[in-house]
Amino acid sequence: MQTTRTIPPETKLLAVLHMLASGSFQTTGALVAGISQPSFSAFLHKVLDAIISLTPCHISFPNTQQKQQETKQGLYQINGFPQVLGAIDCTHVRIVPPAATKLLYRNRTHTHSINVQAIVDHRGLITNILAKYPGSVHYSFIFCHCTINQHFQDGRYGNGLLVGKYKNPVIYTLHSNPLGHTTHTPRHRHMDRKTMR
Repeated sequence: MQTTRTIPPETKLLAVLHMLASGSFQTTGALVAGISQPSFSAFLHKVLDAIISLTPCHISFPNTQQKQQETKQGLYQINGFPQVLGAIDCTHVRIVPPAATKLLYRNRTHTHSINVQAIVDHRGLITNILAKYPGSVHYSFIFCHCTINQHFQDGRYGNGLLVGKYKNPVIYTLHSNPLGHTTHTPRHRHMDRKTMR
């Protein structure tokens, strides 16, 4: 087995990515890379910190007029949704919960998870991700308390919209009734028909 100093950076990265992608433990990632578990443990946090530091370069919500217009045009060409800046949804990622707060991580299917919210653009690229809430937290709560929602409320994205599941009252309200009015315009009815497909 190699010491942590002699392990090539590529091997460290691939071992950590394998562990993350497979949901396995350090031992499995170490075995796949041909290194010891203590060596894996020694570099794990450094590699994770490096990955996290790159996040803003690769996961970025369209924040300029040009990027917003490109995203709106791309999504309009796909499904005919006008003014849409992204598609939003949540998914449960199974975890082994912390023993002290095990019940917080129990979701509606009685498994333990983190409820992860993600927004994607017309290319299917993640433009925003939020992975800090336990599985017991409902997706509408997550959206109501996320920075993106606050930016939409503040008008940062102008007439931009998000689309999501029809059952999600927060997203549905945001795209079909953004100003809280009870009447639907032809544009809103068009979007309603599109989301029900």
